[in-house]
Amino acid sequence: MNDIELSQAQRDLLRDRLSKYCAETFDLELEQFDAEFFVDFIAKELGP
Repeated sequence: MNDIELSQAQRDLLRDRLSKYCAETFDLELEQFDAEFFVDFIAKELGP
């Protein structure tokens, strides 16, 4: 399975939105590094 291709700007936006979502929904604070790994995981698992 291939990864979803994201520009750096898209990755940054997704990372920030994911961090905000986790904080608001789950009261879970993701550090930037953790959120970037989460974005990588999502791109890999949901890729075409």
